[in-house]
Amino acid sequence: MSSLEFKNVTKRFKNVTAIDRINFRIEHGEFVVMLGPTGAGKTTTLKVAAGIYHPEEGEVYLDDHPVTHVHPALRDVAFVFQNYILYPNMTVEENLAFPLKSRLRNIDEEKIDETVKRVAKLLHIEHLLHRTTERLSGGEQQRVALGRALVRKPRIFLMDEPLSNLDAKLREEMRTELKRIHREIGETFFFVTHDYVEAFSMADRIIILNHGKIEQIGTPDEIYTNPSSLFVANFVSSPPLNYFTIKKESGVFVVDEEGCESLTCNIKADTLQDGKRYIFSFRPENLASSLKKSDDTLFDVPAEVYVVEDLGTYSVITFKVNGLLLRQKHLGPPSAKIGEKLWLKLDGNFFIFDETGKKRVRE
Repeated sequence: MSSLEFKNVTKRFKNVTAIDRINFRIEHGEFVVMLGPTGAGKTTTLKVAAGIYHPEEGEVYLDDHPVTHVHPALRDVAFVFQNYILYPNMTVEENLAFPLKSRLRNIDEEKIDETVKRVAKLLHIEHLLHRTTERLSGGEQQRVALGRALVRKPRIFLMDEPLSNLDAKLREEMRTELKRIHREIGETFFFVTHDYVEAFSMADRIIILNHGKIEQIGTPDEIYTNPSSLFVANFVSSPPLNYFTIKKESGVFVVDEEGCESLTCNIKADTLQDGKRYIFSFRPENLASSLKKSDDTLFDVPAEVYVVEDLGTYSVITFKVNGLLLRQKHLGPPSAKIGEKLWLKLDGNFFIFDETGKKRVRE
């Protein structure tokens, strides 16, 4: 297993900057996930790590040795692609053995056979060894693709959204399997995805990438409880984050949104300056509702139930407060009916960002 480090790495394609002076380090044996929307630069980052792309600026290190100018074949990294690259006319056994039969490796047949069987056992696909890959399910094909990387014993595994083509149930199963495999072999995994559930369920640490720039690096808990920006907080929230602009006027927080000029917000944030605008945000699961007004209600007027969504294990209730639409995530069946008037309150967990949303303000 190896460490991987990027120092001020930039990659451009003509006039488009795909990744912009990014810095991060993945330690030996870590499972690190790079998370971000489509077009953020995640695949480009992986390809720079593999040597497929050469950066315009910065350095890439493997085990603290610079490899920016080292040929991809000499870096000894394994790349697992989004689309399975398997040979349909070969059996699973032949597909797994193929990477080991290079003349450069000079591995005897007995050792190849032993390696293939060991990896097949690790992936729970021993019973598929004599089946051609065209007869496999999506999940089985993904295991074989992963197995082709595992047989090589590379320095690091680079994985480009390898679960995205699977259905929801298979994705969940493969997340569990990947975490198990990582735990058993102890190698370094660098995985990219746009799915925050996927990232949170597997990662030791998460790198949030947006428009080619790193927004935050941290453990899943750090990312969720202490987001550095509005983008991070919203990207790891489902349903979407509730947020709106507030302004502090003579110690009172006024909602600074169209149609809400007379709406005040009952929050305690003494360190915020009078006269400045901020973005106030909170997750739908932190919003509660009740029939009666109390000292800790969020607004000075009741909210009207606007939309009710019953999603089985939980429900989402959308409230209308003057011009604001706010979501509440509620465990179990819906607790309110459309048109009902209720008072909203927070459980104390909220985030405040500067007016741009790019910087967290400590409350």
